[in-house]
Amino acid sequence: PTDSVNYHRNLLHTNSYLQTQWRPRMKDLSIVQKDGPSFNVSDNNLVDWQGWSIRVGFNYREGLVLHDIKYKGRPGQRQKRL
Repeated sequence: PTDSVNYHRNLLHTNSYLQTQWRPRMKDLSIVQKDGPSFNVSDNNLVDWQGWSIRVGFNYREGLVLHDIKYKGRPGQRQKRL
């Protein structure tokens, strides 16, 4: 856009070409695993799941970034951007 845009919810009404209302709230999603989860999260970002070990991170430029990917302790990819 060539014009200035205000994305703050209190200033949306000042934009001539953006929607001026928030979409309605979505219904809640509830997922239950009665035997517990099949994965483990530790160290805030290390995910262990079915032999896989993956460090999960987020970056403003790439978005989701997977680091230090291993399968059964063997190194795989050093880093992947999705």
